[in-house]
Amino acid sequence: MKAESIRFIGFIGVIAYAISKVNFTLENKKHIIGSMLLSVAGFFGLNAMIYNHPLGTHGLQVVEEISLRSRGEEAFKYFQQMNSDLLYYFPIIFFPFLYLLLSLVDIKLKLQPRIKILFIICILFIYGTPILLPSSGGKQWGPRFLLILIPLISLLAIVILKSVFRSHRFSWRLVGLGIFAVFFSLGIYTNTYIGTSRLLQDYRQRVFPALTFLRKEQNSVVAVSHQFIAQELQAVFGKKTFFLTKKPEDLQKLIEVIIAQKQSQFLLLCYSYQDICNYAKNVTNEGWILPIVNNKYKVVFDYLNKFKKLDWRSDGGVIFYRVSLLSSEKINN
Repeated sequence: MKAESIRFIGFIGVIAYAISKVNFTLENKKHIIGSMLLSVAGFFGLNAMIYNHPLGTHGLQVVEEISLRSRGEEAFKYFQQMNSDLLYYFPIIFFPFLYLLLSLVDIKLKLQPRIKILFIICILFIYGTPILLPSSGGKQWGPRFLLILIPLISLLAIVILKSVFRSHRFSWRLVGLGIFAVFFSLGIYTNTYIGTSRLLQDYRQRVFPALTFLRKEQNSVVAVSHQFIAQELQAVFGKKTFFLTKKPEDLQKLIEVIIAQKQSQFLLLCYSYQDICNYAKNVTNEGWILPIVNNKYKVVFDYLNKFKKLDWRSDGGVIFYRVSLLSSEKINN
């Protein structure tokens, strides 16, 4: 379970309290609340069994080895970034919150109890999420940790729009529909036209050069030091076979398999800051004597190219090596 899942406990409490205060006609509401609590408890139990902590691995990144002040500073930074992204990528959010502000100054604009509940859940989620996150989400289109709010806010916007149509004059209906249409159209434009253009530009500048280089390579076996590298180059999955080798020990196991398959070359793709990449860099000139059963093989790393933009997390880039396996007979000859 990801760290942010703990927020649902608070939301369940709010929902339970709200249901007890309003005329909620759905039968067996206690069973609904109980099943929600049981599902969260199940997540905590599985995390405790697998990771020895109810919050799981993501939760440990948040609660361990960090001061409250640092946690607060990080949370404020994530809050600013995630919510500015939410407003940009999902502008329809302005419509219900604009209505909320108007209802605070105009007593004629009344909020139904169910609308208030939705507002409370959304606000708690927006403010509570950054506190329990180790990052703002990395490379993404829109704040992925707030993705669950999209259907909830959409429902809220539609409910408010229907309320405007039922309770107000024709002029107010036109104004409400016009504002809704503007925000809705802006969201479509941002996430279709602008999104497609940026995606094409990003892959053309960052991924396509490395992909073109890889397609020209004859070797069909590719070792990668991180799964992100393989994910970026998935267009060649049908022609290349990828292996994950995070450590030199993993690389040695792959070499043993390559030798058993009577092959002599493969490619190694690694982030420049990783240990396995530094290892390859250190032995590039002298080679590496690897004992396999009764034979010895010289493993040579040939530097091919470096694609700096392929690494979106840092400026180090991804280095391409050709790994050649030379038997003792060829070395002697």
